[in-house]
Amino acid sequence: MSRRERAVLVGIFALVAMALRLGFVLYSEVDQPIRADAAQYVTCAKNLVEHGILSTETGDLPRPDSFRSPGYPAFLAVLMLCFGKTGYYVPALVLQALLSALLVLVVYRLARTFLAFGPALLAAVLTALSPHLVASCGYVLTESLTANLLAMVCLSLAAWQRRATTRRAFYVGLACGLLYLVQEAVLPLLVVLIVWLGRKSMLRRTALVALGTYLLVVGSWQVRCATTVPAGAATAGDRVLATLSHGTYPALYHLTEENRYYPYREDVEQPEFGRSWSKFTAVLGARVSERPLRYAAWYCLEKPAWLWSWGIVQGQGDVLVYPVRRSFFAGFPVADAIRAGMRWLHPFCLLALLVGLASRRLPAWIVLPMLWFTILHSVFLPDPRYLVPLKPICFAAVAAGTTSVIAAVAAWRGRDKAGPAQLPGPSDPVTTRAAHSADAGCR
Repeated sequence: MSRRERAVLVGIFALVAMALRLGFVLYSEVDQPIRADAAQYVTCAKNLVEHGILSTETGDLPRPDSFRSPGYPAFLAVLMLCFGKTGYYVPALVLQALLSALLVLVVYRLARTFLAFGPALLAAVLTALSPHLVASCGYVLTESLTANLLAMVCLSLAAWQRRATTRRAFYVGLACGLLYLVQEAVLPLLVVLIVWLGRKSMLRRTALVALGTYLLVVGSWQVRCATTVPAGAATAGDRVLATLSHGTYPALYHLTEENRYYPYREDVEQPEFGRSWSKFTAVLGARVSERPLRYAAWYCLEKPAWLWSWGIVQGQGDVLVYPVRRSFFAGFPVADAIRAGMRWLHPFCLLALLVGLASRRLPAWIVLPMLWFTILHSVFLPDPRYLVPLKPICFAAVAAGTTSVIAAVAAWRGRDKAGPAQLPGPSDPVTTRAAHSADAGCR
């Protein structure tokens, strides 16, 4: 297959991805789309437009805070300036859908840095058809944009590894900075990635450029928080503590099935349990001492398993976060067949992912994000929604694992067809000459 034919084939799947994502955005009808986390992002964006400050507070005089990262509210604020404070919604979803469709091209390019064409195409196809990536475009939430930025970080790191120039190192730092502004939890991950790759002699000279650019963005945001957020305003630390408390309930259950997955709603220790570090440590310490084995199993075994499962935990279920009155998957049989097929493939993808990790063929910019997000959300809330941004790079790992499995099967079948190997016996000149004479007589 020629290079042009390969490009056309990948482009076709990018168009398929665009059709699926635009179909979900334009056909699905989300019930009360501006709620919970989405409402906070929109409030922040409106405060940026109206008051020039980032705040989750409503009213005429909101105080600056740092409860939410600034990147996604800034994304919405730009769209509000272009389309108005009521007309931004559909353009935001459409733009997310278009950016998500481009992930097919990015993932293919990433996979080609360490895989052949076939496996790289498989990674692109899985990205195009992923129902989680399709559905994430239809919500005013950070997952879709985070997936794009994480993929761009990986692409910039791959380019930097191939050719260590100052410009490419700067792009690495800039991409990492943009991702941090949307998802602050990646701060240590990106530092480790840059330092880990920069230890190589060919990258060492430019690693400081990448790290310095990234930390400049991080430092600018931290200086803003330290100088403009007044005492008593909501901070990222408040969000961290609240989320920590929400994830402490084994099986996300406390008293009744009615509040399964939202156990904090019926806990008499809340909201103080999730507002004060002293209260948090006292309550959790007492509960762990009563059932140490249960909590050990919850944090070490069950939470990672929940994270890598299929269905969204705190949401409508399956791949949907907020409930929908009209679903693209229900309205179009082809889309629903793709969703069902990908769900059926999910356990096999997880197995291929593990094989890919065991093969040691994966670059650090795939392995470390998966490890970090798994550890992070095993401590916090184990909802598969938070691993949606990892889907594109995970599919590259799945393709690598699939390649390893196919190669192993092919090698095993080859040995099986060849039969057991015959070990040569000791050389006997007399016997050898007799055999040659017999062979000559047969001719």
